[in-house]
Amino acid sequence: MKISARDLVRRVAVQLVDESHVDWSEPELAAWLQEGVNALAQLRPDLFTRTTETEIEEEVARQSLPDEATRVTRVLTIRRGEDGTPRALTRFDVNSLSAIKPDWYETKGRPRQFATTADQSRFWLYPVPDRDDYRAEVEVVVIPDIPSPAQWADEDEDDTFEIDSRFERALVDYMLYRALGKDSDGSSPERAQARYQAFHDAAFDTFYPPPREAQEQMQRQQEQARSQRER
Repeated sequence: MKISARDLVRRVAVQLVDESHVDWSEPELAAWLQEGVNALAQLRPDLFTRTTETEIEEEVARQSLPDEATRVTRVLTIRRGEDGTPRALTRFDVNSLSAIKPDWYETKGRPRQFATTADQSRFWLYPVPDRDDYRAEVEVVVIPDIPSPAQWADEDEDDTFEIDSRFERALVDYMLYRALGKDSDGSSPERAQARYQAFHDAAFDTFYPPPREAQEQMQRQQEQARSQRER
């Protein structure tokens, strides 16, 4: 569902009793809205997960994501050419495979497995693609860009972005957290911290909890990051 960035900024300005934007400007609030969307994506990547198709690079184990994506969650299927039959892929662990087959990235063929690492701007395929006409269906996280106030000057301009409208409250709380934490006459560290806690609670609202696969994905990300730090 699309929601209005302009409306969210106005809602926050009303709660701050600053509809004239004396203490908190529209560009400032819009920047915090983008920051809030990014923070929400870190906590709830499932809210921004999309399925898309991407071309696979030949004879390369490490593959790049589509331009609009920021990270990969799963590689679902792979097929040869436009009319090939899609085949499902299973997940493998890079460290485990490297321990038993150090030269695995030299094995070429039709990919049967995929892996992600702490750097989720890439994904890995095994065997390495042996030809250049493979296409993969991937689940990726796509974080929307927030329209800037300059785009709101004309009431006819589109000021919307894609997000589940049930989480508008979380974004409002995040913007208020940043606004109240600003070093100004209207700052209030205690209220700012309360708003951040409200943002976090709204992100994990018990009525809309992350699905099991999203929880497992977050656990894998944490384990991968911990493993990278321990090396």
